[in-house]
Amino acid sequence: MSQPAATIPSQRFTLRDVVFAAMTSAAIMVVGFITIPLVGHIPIPGIRSMVSAPFSAVFLTIALARIGKAGSMSMVYALNCVVYALISPVIPAFVVSALVLVEGMNFIVFRGYRTPLARLICVSGFYTVMTPLGTLWGAWILGGQYQRFISSLPMLALSTFIVFALSFSGAYVGERVVDQLRRAGKLA
Repeated sequence: MSQPAATIPSQRFTLRDVVFAAMTSAAIMVVGFITIPLVGHIPIPGIRSMVSAPFSAVFLTIALARIGKAGSMSMVYALNCVVYALISPVIPAFVVSALVLVEGMNFIVFRGYRTPLARLICVSGFYTVMTPLGTLWGAWILGGQYQRFISSLPMLALSTFIVFALSFSGAYVGERVVDQLRRAGKLA
């Protein structure tokens, strides 16, 4: 026998969810616009992710805890991709690729972001996957610079591991913030 409709949580996004995603998207943009120019000139693959991922992961974790539905990460980053497309076609390409991979994994394994484990794995996985995808998409879109991509693999592997550690740390801090907000009654 199925449950009454009132007890089954809705998987549709409400206006509150969209507004919260937009505010989170804006916060992630501000983080990127402050941190990335500081290291943009350093020729290390993944350096931009290293400086922005820990801070962005905190905001993304809070948003995913608040919204909790499958597709929430895509909603946050879809808004960012509109701005990213104005900067470079490479950025939305690797962000969307990472979203497809992580949201697909989330849908298969967790069916949403309601648990801390789902948020920790998906947030840190998202920023980690973006690092090699950004380098690969950049090599392809900017003229087939595959030799440069191949020669950067050892440094890219190290950078990817560092991004994982930093984004996991950011997601962990985000989970602590979520716990405190829930104790204070400010986050459902």
